[in-house]
Amino acid sequence: MRAMDWPAIRARIEAGEGHETEFKRGLGDLSAIGRAVCAFANSDGGVVIIGVSDSGEIAGASADADRVQERLTSFLQTGCSSPVSARLGRREVAGGGWAHWIEVPRQRGFEPMRYSGRVWIRRGRASVEPSASEKCKAVSIKGERGSAGCCLYLISYGELELDCNCLDSRFCGNDGAISGMAAQR
Repeated sequence: MRAMDWPAIRARIEAGEGHETEFKRGLGDLSAIGRAVCAFANSDGGVVIIGVSDSGEIAGASADADRVQERLTSFLQTGCSSPVSARLGRREVAGGGWAHWIEVPRQRGFEPMRYSGRVWIRRGRASVEPSASEKCKAVSIKGERGSAGCCLYLISYGELELDCNCLDSRFCGNDGAISGMAAQR
């Protein structure tokens, strides 16, 4: 993933908030930013842009730019249930404030990422707690292995989808294939 530059951020601002873009007027107590970062990490990734109102007005955050970057960096390491791999950017805007952005790629692990002990995902332009099926989807990884030797698969055959959590690695081959015995379970 290539880091976004200011023209790409401006294009996101002009397009408005959506499934992969969240605006925040200021840094605040980081709770709203934490929910959005966690939701993007558990969904398809996205960008949190700080210093922009919900209507897309670029007001800039008035706080010291270096201190904001330090707070964001610290938050990304310790604010969620596990460290978040993200890129930070900033740009001085008219009026002396700064626009900051956090590029959060989709991240998967054995469990969904949590903020304040709760799982968050993106639904439309909102960060929300998932339903049971959405939480399951946040854990299912097509063809990738989770931790502790657990294989997580999503197999599609026509209209049939089989979601197999193989806790016994004897049934999962190294190439991602599930043996006939496991498929019949």
